[in-house]
Amino acid sequence: MRLGKAIAVCAAVVLGASACASAGVIPEDTIVIGLDEDSTGPGASYSTIAGKTVRMTVDLINQAGGINGKQVELVVENDESSPTKTPSIIRKLVDHGSSAVILATGSGSVLQAKSILQQSKIPAIAPVVLSDAFASAPDNDYSFMIPNSLKQYAQVYCGAFEKMGYKSLGILGDASASIDGIIKTLRPALEKCARVTGVEKAPVDAADITAQVSRLAETEPDAILVASIGGHFEILAHNTLSKITPQTQRFSLASIGNQPASWALADPKALSGMVYMGSLSENNPRTAELRRKVQAVKGPEPRSDGRS
Repeated sequence: MRLGKAIAVCAAVVLGASACASAGVIPEDTIVIGLDEDSTGPGASYSTIAGKTVRMTVDLINQAGGINGKQVELVVENDESSPTKTPSIIRKLVDHGSSAVILATGSGSVLQAKSILQQSKIPAIAPVVLSDAFASAPDNDYSFMIPNSLKQYAQVYCGAFEKMGYKSLGILGDASASIDGIIKTLRPALEKCARVTGVEKAPVDAADITAQVSRLAETEPDAILVASIGGHFEILAHNTLSKITPQTQRFSLASIGNQPASWALADPKALSGMVYMGSLSENNPRTAELRRKVQAVKGPEPRSDGRS
């Protein structure tokens, strides 16, 4: 969202060296970028993946000579996807001399970062957040997001439901603050094309969600949408759904597609036929270029059947 402007703003700030730094002395040959990465909280399952990609990108940039001859230094802090901690974390990154910030954390947290970014005039890009509110007014001059918005997600889901003749939908979500906000935003848009038969939630660290899935199955939806931050909960959800209601079509957010390391934890055929949302297009030449660079560093990407 507004990605072209995001790049322009970040470039202007970065090439302006450390004019935005509020504390500390930064070497003239260094550009500091802040990374707010939830590495231990509820968003760690996807935030750490984004963090690894950011680190790899910084390494590739530095190996290629940096930006205008300046090396990039990454300063990392962790807000644990806790909205109450985010403002102090952003201020800490700014005090470190960050010229820009990357927010690899939960939706609730990035919303709390907006006013600090606006006051500090430090641009930030949120690579994993789905909440449209982050890049929307007010106080959005320095707030940018990369993924498609939830409004666009709803349009794609509704198009799929109409194409496949689905009239009703059940929603199974984890009880994290991020997913709670996503469901509240997504549900009204989805109800324009499908009747929501029920919404069931369970803790992110739940070990058994048989009761929730059984109650949802009893509402007899044509399809079920799994909304989660991914990781353990996502796999548990699909394992349980495939046993209790194997004939019901399942949809998911982007989390499961972006976390291939978790696929091997799924029961045999538990992911068969499941459809998830993704922002990358196979037809985009820049996607192909990115894939080649990632594979050169990390090797072939895993497949859902566990093979490379």
